[in-house]
Amino acid sequence: MRLAMPVLVTYGMIAALSAGCGKTQAHSIPAPQAGGAGGDVTVPGTGGSTGGTIGSGGAVATGGTGGASTTTGAGGATGASTTTGLGGAAGASTTTGLGGTAGASTTTGLGGTAGQTSVGGQGGTSLPVGASCKADPSTPKAQCSCSGATCACGAGGDADIPDQCNFTCNSSGEPCKVACPAGGCKTECAPGTSCSTDCKAPYGNCQTTCNQGSTCDVDCSQTGGCTMPCKGGRCTIPSCMGGCNLECSGGEATCRLGDCNGGCQITACGDGNHCTIDKCGGGCTMDCSGVNAVCRFEACTGGGCNIYECGPGANCSFGTCQIACFINHCSAGSTCVIETCLSKPCDIECATGATCTIRNCPTGGCTIGCQQGATCTIEKCASSPDSPCNAHADYVPPTPRD
Repeated sequence: MRLAMPVLVTYGMIAALSAGCGKTQAHSIPAPQAGGAGGDVTVPGTGGSTGGTIGSGGAVATGGTGGASTTTGAGGATGASTTTGLGGAAGASTTTGLGGTAGASTTTGLGGTAGQTSVGGQGGTSLPVGASCKADPSTPKAQCSCSGATCACGAGGDADIPDQCNFTCNSSGEPCKVACPAGGCKTECAPGTSCSTDCKAPYGNCQTTCNQGSTCDVDCSQTGGCTMPCKGGRCTIPSCMGGCNLECSGGEATCRLGDCNGGCQITACGDGNHCTIDKCGGGCTMDCSGVNAVCRFEACTGGGCNIYECGPGANCSFGTCQIACFINHCSAGSTCVIETCLSKPCDIECATGATCTIRNCPTGGCTIGCQQGATCTIEKCASSPDSPCNAHADYVPPTPRD
């Protein structure tokens, strides 16, 4: 649609109109002058219509024998456009243009300007359904495949190099299932998704990155060396032959390492997170340095289990320790507990402002290094000269770890 443009009225044009009526009059223009009897304009110009439609100006009236008015009738007033419409809809004109006054109107009134088109907000990014995969650069011949949310890594024909594939899970509705019989697979579990990796034989060493709001598990039961960076998800390694590693960072993360033959670890348990090792054959460790974190070591059946750090306000505990369990540093404001230590030594180092307790030490040999201002208690101990219990031993501050 085109808008009518204003017409420039000159004295020469006015004179020409007057001449066409048979009368030539020269006047100054101090005020509008009424035309002859036939020159009254009775139809007002229509203002701008909805969405910027051109409104009609005042109708052109021919002056009568009484002489044409030399005053130019005013065109219709420009209709005001409404504020930008949603999704680009034209704004409605709300002002009606006035028609021309008596005399020959030569200017067409402009309609309302169309409302400016607004750009809608950018739509949310939708995730593709299912999963995708590609061969790891280290084993370019590996054959990976995905059907919906079910994926597998097949042999690439090189018997000397275990085939490794990289998977990405984007399915928010259907859990992703990854089979990695040759081990070494890497899976990226997008936020809000669910991923399950079978990496139990024969090589292990799978890695699943579990992002915010995701639920992830890796079965490493017949082998070991599986890792899971848990960045705010619900993360589980239910079974591991040994050497598995959970890193429980991000907000509102929950990490569980189930049954580990030995040497497993939770290398970080961040602020407010919950971390658990159900059972360890020995040599398992946990770092619970996050503020207000909750860390639980249910059972250490082979000895040599450690909670290296218990952060401010955190709650750190052992259930049953067969032999030699340690909480190396219980920070101010934290609570540290060893419920049962079946065989010495068991030890907690308790800093000022912390509360530390060993509930039951049936064979003796339990100690708490108690810094001044800490609260230290051994509730029950079969102490003997060879295996004394001491709830107020000298405090040994933590030493830096590599």
